[in-house]
Formats: sequence, structure tokens, C-alpha cells
Amino acid sequence: MQQKRRIAFVDDEPWVLIGIRDIIDWADYGFECAYTFQSAEEALETLSQDPVDAIVSDIRLVEMSGLELVCQLKERSLVRVAAIVSAYRDFNYAKQAILQGVVYYLLKPLDRAEVRDMAERMSQQLDEMDALREAQDSKPDDASPDLSPRPGNWYLLLEGNALTDVKIVSEHPMPKHHAVLVNTEQQVPLSSLHPGFSRRRELPTDIQAMLHEADLSRRLDFRFCTDEFAENIQLYIARHFSNPELRIANIAEEFYISEVYLSEYFKKRTGMTIGNFLIHVRLKEAEWQLINTILPVSAIAENVGYLDAGYFARIFRKKKGESPERFRRLHKAGGQTYN
Repeated sequence: MQQKRRIAFVDDEPWVLIGIRDIIDWADYGFECAYTFQSAEEALETLSQDPVDAIVSDIRLVEMSGLELVCQLKERSLVRVAAIVSAYRDFNYAKQAILQGVVYYLLKPLDRAEVRDMAERMSQQLDEMDALREAQDSKPDDASPDLSPRPGNWYLLLEGNALTDVKIVSEHPMPKHHAVLVNTEQQVPLSSLHPGFSRRRELPTDIQAMLHEADLSRRLDFRFCTDEFAENIQLYIARHFSNPELRIANIAEEFYISEVYLSEYFKKRTGMTIGNFLIHVRLKEAEWQLINTILPVSAIAENVGYLDAGYFARIFRKKKGESPERFRRLHKAGGQTYN
């Protein structure tokens, strides 16, 4: 008989906490209740000594958001899968993180059928994690490469990027896109990644998404971090940098975490502050447009998120050592320009 997986519940309202715990029979899905917590601090303190397999947390707690709690628990390998519940209908703020597999999201008042579906999916995800771990543990050292897609560490690489000091299990050329799909034996460390790599996948089920990520990485000249949550933030910024209203506060709200925690977490994982990363990708796109278009500098400034062309020019000169106009004259391969 399969051993029960341990689950914990977090909500600062005791009657809600009991309701979440008792709304379904969690044992039907292979779970046993290990803990109920009324604060994030209590959950962190207890689970640091006694980790669990799964957690269900309210998104609005006193000390920190539920998503921030989940991030800390996952960062420290204190929980394997997580779900977030909320009484608020503005859950699009968390949508980006959810779509990337960070959490499951349920809206209060909880619907019993939806909770059952969530419990089943959490159980299935744990099954897949266990199966993958068993397959990796039982794999012989001299196993022959398998060219068929299977769980592993899949990356899409664009235009001649190379893996260094990494054992490749299989390669799948994609000549139409000047790309190669690579399955590696281990997750590629950040030091071996270069601009032009997609994020890691266990299976290459969405090639178009991987191409999009690799193209953003190459064009905006950044490496995706090997931390899943930090990667989500990088991708969000890379997709939204043209919005002049994009600020640390907006990003923190989007991911339901505090500005302080977001800033510290991102810099620790990427080596860059949020502000510097945003400036970096904006100026890289500006460089591309200066070289490859005839748009005036004022239009390019607006395209990359700067409504004030003079401010854009000052930032560009400070970071690049020359004005946008001079950069264009030196690097543009012919053609008329308008400034």
C-alpha cells in the first residue's frame, strides 16, 4: 500500500482553516493532514524542521503573501507542490506564476468539486515527480542515448550556442529555426548557459513557447536563471518592458509578493537588481532598433518604455558610453535614418 503523502494548510482565520481541511476527504487522494497553521511564520518555523509533500495556503496572510510563503518553502525544499486559495477575484495578479506551474489557484468560497480536482492534480504531480526520480536513480551509467522525447532536462538553443561541460543525452536539429532541441543528463548550470537558450523543460511539449523564450534571451541578451520563480520574473519583464508604467511595485503586485522580497530574491538568483535588468533589456532592444530600423530616436525611446526621449538618451549614454545617434552611425549597416 502506498504511503500517505503529508499535507499542511495555512489560513489566519481558524474557521476557514478547518473548512479547507475538512471540505473533502484528502485520504481519498493519498494525503494525510500533517499540520494546520494560522500564520506564515509558524509554517516556516515548523516545516523547516519537518517538511511536507504539499501545502494549501490562503494568499493573504499577515506576515507575507501566501505566494511568498510558497516561494520560500519551495526554495528551501520544504514542500513539493502547493496550492493558493483567495477570497478575491483579482487573481490575474498571480496568473503568470500559476501558468508556469508555481501554484494551483482556487477562489473562495471553495467549490468541493474544484478542490477534489486540485487534490487529484496535486497527487498526479507528485506521482510524476516520484516516477522521474525513480527513473533517474535506476538509469545505468552506460545507458545508450534515446532520441525520443522523454522526461529530462530539455532546452532549445538558437544559432550556434553551445553547452560546455554538460553531458548531452540527445539532440534534435531544427533547421527551419536555426535551432537545436537538447536533452541533457543534468540541469544545465547558469555558468554554462548563454543568451539564446530557452528555459528548462522536463518535456519539450511546447516548441513555440521555447522558441519565443530563446529568441527573447538572444535578442535582449540575457540568460534565464536556473531558479523557476526568478525565470518567471525575467520572462515577465522581457515581455512587458515596453510598458512605460512597468515598475518594481507592478511586478511585485503581479506575483503577489512584497517589493522587498522580490528585489532580494531576484538579485540573489540573477546577480542583477530588478531595475538594472529592466534597463538592460530596454537598451538592448533599443540597440537592435537603432541598427535595424530607420525609426527616429524619439520613437525608439517610446517603443522600449521611455516616454521622455531626453531621459532615454541620458540613460543610453551613461550605460553605453555614447549617444543613441552616435551608436546608430557607428553600427548601422547603411540606409537612411531619421533622428
